[in-house]
Amino acid sequence: MNEPDAELGLGYHQHNLDKLTYKNIIADAINYCRKLKTYKEFAGAVEGLEDVIYMDIEGYRLREQIETIKTTIKTEGQEYIDTLRKNMGRDEYYKNAHIAKLKLFMDQWYYERYFEDLIQLLAEHNLLLEHERYVPIRIKRPLEDIRDDYTEEPTPTYYEE
Repeated sequence: MNEPDAELGLGYHQHNLDKLTYKNIIADAINYCRKLKTYKEFAGAVEGLEDVIYMDIEGYRLREQIETIKTTIKTEGQEYIDTLRKNMGRDEYYKNAHIAKLKLFMDQWYYERYFEDLIQLLAEHNLLLEHERYVPIRIKRPLEDIRDDYTEEPTPTYYEE
């Protein structure tokens, strides 16, 4: 493809500029959560990440989406517990040791899933990665180059692909 803007190098770089001044704080909160993934302090770190991004401003309606994420995760967890209770039976399910293990497992599962969904939410709103895009400028032909539609003259070579 031989376009004039490719030859001349005309175009502008369109940046995805974030209006938030604390994008580095979001990155620090994500890294802190990532470091504490296997520790018991992971729940507090994920709640801290939520506190950082829990906002509802123009362009970033994150508060409503965070609440929907919480409700869907809680309903999925309750469905898992209900099916487990149904499959295990009353005598096995209500043992103290099993209830304690299940509670620890569900807490860990909830916060891991919540962290993944928060990261996905941030990625959907372009708050994770900086990227720029090259937008070429199309140069139109001058008026003297415009030919009558009825002529049989070939088009200029710089419009051929």
